[in-house]
Amino acid sequence: MDFLNEKQFISKGMNLTPMQEKPKIKEQAEERVDNYATGSKGIAESIVEKSSGVRLIKVEKTQAKDGIKVTLHRIELAAEWIAVFLTVEVLLSVLSLENTDPDCTIVFSDKASIATEGDYESKVTSKGPNYKSIKHRLKIGAKRYGAVKFEGLPYNESAITFEFQFMESKLASVPGAGIWSFVFEVQIQK
Repeated sequence: MDFLNEKQFISKGMNLTPMQEKPKIKEQAEERVDNYATGSKGIAESIVEKSSGVRLIKVEKTQAKDGIKVTLHRIELAAEWIAVFLTVEVLLSVLSLENTDPDCTIVFSDKASIATEGDYESKVTSKGPNYKSIKHRLKIGAKRYGAVKFEGLPYNESAITFEFQFMESKLASVPGAGIWSFVFEVQIQK
């Protein structure tokens, strides 16, 4: 059944009223699918949507380190939370000199992720909509899509910095060994 062609569609996450017309529903669904494009690299665009207290910023920034590729697609800013949508790929064998295990996994430490704006720091939260999260353990060749949610910030500055950490699972107890940090600075409009 093609739910996009139905006249009635109820969803808390999309803020749709039950009797919206078909073209509006299709347009919103296509916009959400387009937000997961993975081929682009570049700088943050201006805020493209401001409705129901949530601002959407398209970013499409990509960083790669030692075979780990992280793409920040977009950010949703709300008073109580921030959702950052990422794609994480483990492209190559990411082995340190101390670890020769070909089945090594990379651990995405979302709890170590942090958002900063000026003097304010924001940690990961469960507030806000339920979005798909990124699995913590990633094997070589894995590609994962998902969101990391942070506590809201004052949004008084012109930029927010997001930091995401990854580490080799076998070396998690060795300080400084097999740890990668991906830092994205995103310009926001007030």
